[in-house]
Amino acid sequence: MGPACALCLCRVTSGLLRIHFGGRLGFPEARGGDLDRMLRGQRALSGGTPRPVYPASPQGTSATTGGLIGRIVIPRLLLTAVVVEGIDKTTLRRGVGHIPGTSLPGEQGNVGLAGHRDLLFRALKDLRLKDEIQLSTLNGEFRYVVESILVIDPHNVGVLAPTSENMLTLVTCYPFFYVGPAPKRFVVRARQARWRTVVRSTEE
Repeated sequence: MGPACALCLCRVTSGLLRIHFGGRLGFPEARGGDLDRMLRGQRALSGGTPRPVYPASPQGTSATTGGLIGRIVIPRLLLTAVVVEGIDKTTLRRGVGHIPGTSLPGEQGNVGLAGHRDLLFRALKDLRLKDEIQLSTLNGEFRYVVESILVIDPHNVGVLAPTSENMLTLVTCYPFFYVGPAPKRFVVRARQARWRTVVRSTEE
C-alpha cells in the first residue's frame, strides 16, 4: 500500500487520546503483515497470560495502549483477531485496535474498533447486514448483529459518538484496494443482541 496515512482521529490530551468532532476519522495505514504474525506477537503480551485492561470507570482513564482487550470473531467471514487498546501504527500491526474514548465491551455505549483494510479488516468487504459479530473478553462474551454498512467522509466522526444503546462500530479505510492513503472510511454499525453473557473469574 501507499505511505502511512496522514489523517488524524485523535490528539493526546493529559495522557489520553480523545475524539475531536472537528477532526478526521483516520489512523496510520500499514504495509503487509498477516494474522499469524499478529497472533505470535499477542502471545508475548502480559508474560503470555492474556489479561483484560479496563478503565477505572466508563468515563475514566483510558486502558493502557497495547493492552489486551479480548478477541473479535465474525463467524461467516471466518475472521478472528485479538483486540488491543489503541490505534497507533504499532498497535494496528498487531491486531484490531480499540479506539480510545469509546466504550469498552461490557460498558454501556458505543464500542469503537479500527483495523487496516490491507490486514485484518479486509474481510469486511464481504460483510452483510444481519451478520453476527462476537466480542470475547475475560469480563464476558458479547454478541452484536450488523444493522448498517456505510461509506463516509473522514470528517464524519459522528459514528463514534456515545450512544444510549450498546453498539459496536468497526472502522477501516476505503476503498479496500486503493493505492495510497484511502479517501473514504468504511464503517460497520452493529447492535448488541440479547444473549447470555458469561462473566469469567480472573482467578481461572
